[in-house]
Amino acid sequence: MKHVTVNDYARLLLSVTQETAGSKLDETVRKVLDLMHARGDAALAQKLPEAVLRMASMDGNEVMVTMATEDDRIKTAAAKALDRREEEICLATDPSLIAGATVRVGHTVIDASLSGTLKRLSTHLFKS
Repeated sequence: MKHVTVNDYARLLLSVTQETAGSKLDETVRKVLDLMHARGDAALAQKLPEAVLRMASMDGNEVMVTMATEDDRIKTAAAKALDRREEEICLATDPSLIAGATVRVGHTVIDASLSGTLKRLSTHLFKS
């Protein structure tokens, strides 16, 4: 099982609660806390509020790299290419990308995934 830091949980919490409000927000936060507990990371919950505030104050400049398969070498390469510290790069996997990756820096998204390419090709071919 991959080691997960409090910053990873803070990023997760921020991303899943971004468009959530009311009772759904409480339920979503509870799910993240349940995940932390299930992974044996319940002790990190005390540090979570501070980490969330720190992540939220990064002003949208976090770098999120989502890949079809896990590859930790990407973090080093992305940090170097974007002139960032490795701590500023968040990695995630999404098998639905098929191959390749998406990179989000703040509000800018670069989709270099196979699924994104196929979607753009389909849109272009079936455009009336």
